[in-house]
Amino acid sequence: MKNTQKMTWLFLLLFACSLFLAGKQEAEASETVVKGSYTYFAENGIIYKMHNSTGKIKKVLKVKSSNTVEVFAVKGDWLYLTVDDYFCMKGTDKSWKYICRVKTNGKSLKKLTKGTCPVVYGKYIYYIEQTFTRDNSSYSYGTSKGIYRMGLSGSGKRKIANPMNSYSWIKIYNKRIYFSGRNKNYSTAIGSVNLSGKDLKTVASGNISGEAYFYKNVMYMEKWSQGANDSIYTVDLKTGTLSYLLAGSIHAGYNGELYYSSGTFGSKTLYRYQINKKKSVKVCKKNSIRNVIGGKKWIIVNYYRGNVRQNIGVDRMKINGKSKKTLTKYFRS
Repeated sequence: MKNTQKMTWLFLLLFACSLFLAGKQEAEASETVVKGSYTYFAENGIIYKMHNSTGKIKKVLKVKSSNTVEVFAVKGDWLYLTVDDYFCMKGTDKSWKYICRVKTNGKSLKKLTKGTCPVVYGKYIYYIEQTFTRDNSSYSYGTSKGIYRMGLSGSGKRKIANPMNSYSWIKIYNKRIYFSGRNKNYSTAIGSVNLSGKDLKTVASGNISGEAYFYKNVMYMEKWSQGANDSIYTVDLKTGTLSYLLAGSIHAGYNGELYYSSGTFGSKTLYRYQINKKKSVKVCKKNSIRNVIGGKKWIIVNYYRGNVRQNIGVDRMKINGKSKKTLTKYFRS
């Protein structure tokens, strides 16, 4: 009898630990596009995968008639991404975004819905639903309808909330949906709701720009400054305290490190801020940095070549800036 009770308590303990770890992993689901040994990303309409140990890169799929593809999430054997309408609606411009999914081997590409910023959390995709409009000059644009949820195959769409006039991004952390954009008064802000769309809270407001990263119950966010470097702040998610951290623009956060750049256009330095050590380490210098795909050993850096913002370069390098290799160069129309 005693042995049976011990086994029962051991089983319950292991089950509780497994739920705790699963929750920890899910809380970081919107911060990375890593699955197993690979990091997935897209450049100039091509989806790639990079081996996390060797840094070797392979093409997964060239998305036909599209030069704007963004990989947002990976779940099981599926990548979840946004694709512009050159792929989904030929003959129109690139302002219309669709959420699609494709197998990690590049097969079974499927359009799911009109929208942006898909976040895979549990058995659902949370995203910004859009409606498309075309005016008399044939210019088209997407209008945000709010935060929605659907199944992993695109079925069962449901509206969660629509507290903002427009949205820049959404992320999920500790069972709350965080979002950035312009509120009903057209001022910039970051807010949050629970997974049911209730309990609306304002997290930060005023001059909000750029990305955000969540780590150990702290949000790292960016505020813009006219004619100067933007500033990075922290928000304690328990107390709501806003604190200045350093000057710069956030490009990525991964594995407890924040990638940010500082400087002026034509001379930008990329740094890796080690959160636990409170230390910035120089990675590389570029004309201007567009975005960074973070990784444990290797990173992908997308940057402007020269003084023309349409000339794009993409480098793969180690997190210390060494072993750099140019992956591609292209002109972005």
